[in-house]
Amino acid sequence: MFAPEEPSNSTSHRQSPAPGEEAAASERKYPKEAPDDNLGDTQSAEPEELRSPYSTIGASYQRNETEARFNETLGERVVQQVIHSMASCMTLRSDAPERANGTLAEDAARDIASSKYVAALERIILDIDSPFRRFLIALSEAPYYDKEIRSSLRCLDGYYETMFSSLAKLIECLPAPVRETVAFDELISSACNGANFALLFKTNDRGVRRIITIDRSIELEDVYGYKYLDVSADGAPFARCVTERGGGRAFFDGTRLMSHRNFQTCAPRVDFFSGGYIVNSTKCTIVNGFLYPLINTDDAVAYTTGALFGFGDWSTPQILASYSQNEALSRVIRVDEEGVIHLPNQSVKPIGFFKPSTTRLLENGCTAYEWSEFVEF
Repeated sequence: MFAPEEPSNSTSHRQSPAPGEEAAASERKYPKEAPDDNLGDTQSAEPEELRSPYSTIGASYQRNETEARFNETLGERVVQQVIHSMASCMTLRSDAPERANGTLAEDAARDIASSKYVAALERIILDIDSPFRRFLIALSEAPYYDKEIRSSLRCLDGYYETMFSSLAKLIECLPAPVRETVAFDELISSACNGANFALLFKTNDRGVRRIITIDRSIELEDVYGYKYLDVSADGAPFARCVTERGGGRAFFDGTRLMSHRNFQTCAPRVDFFSGGYIVNSTKCTIVNGFLYPLINTDDAVAYTTGALFGFGDWSTPQILASYSQNEALSRVIRVDEEGVIHLPNQSVKPIGFFKPSTTRLLENGCTAYEWSEFVEF
């Protein structure tokens, strides 16, 4: 359906980390560093006049203002317009059951695909009351990770242009200080999880991305490409990008901007469990900042080097199998305070850990995250 490493984010079935579990693990391995609470604290001395866009707003006010403004000025009418506009850019996969006899006209295939896409999106957002959140989920990669959509539909030219132009409607709903920060940026991805959301912006500088959440304004440097974005149930943003460092891919978990020689693909999605998050890269697994050998050894997607950006490296059935394998793992995984993973049939020790990134407050109000230091055990 979609180009393998082009889009991303998953927004459903998220669970927040157990309170203090990740912090306890990290304190065992290195001294606790200064916190970054709502962008107010940084680990470098900054002039008093530098302030985050949120320093005078407050998290709940920012969330309520953005959501209330969208619901009042745009509302469900725009949500439905966006869903149907994106649906018009869909068609059936060549191996879809409806094409079995080989006589289905392309116009008919697109009509069937459009109806299936609308029905699937309505199912995904069925229990979401707020038009604002329904809008974010519809324009996130929730459909990308939906097995019914992925297995039978593919997007046509214009799908992403429709997505990007639709996302742009959100800009005027952001608080004025935040709009000023991203005034010249392009909004390319969204993620929503309960009351929390994240927005990913591409700047004019190829190596700079910005992430806006309910209470944070983040800047990542030396990253580009892809628009993979997730947000956890407790509001932490997750981004996967291209970089010139390590193996060519970067992971950001809201605390650490990570690169490593084994990070050569961004394709396997992030899954959340009661104790944190899990994501694979090339022959390795990352859990809460710890690095392990690949745990799901049958995950074909986690063996690509990304040399061809995923094209031809795996099939749609392998991608769907990857989703299922990681969902199953997230249901049974447990991580102790030493970072050891406990599964029903085995325990896996980490090979290293990424320290929380050093941060600095920028003049534009964003907090920049430096590259995390990797400590090999």
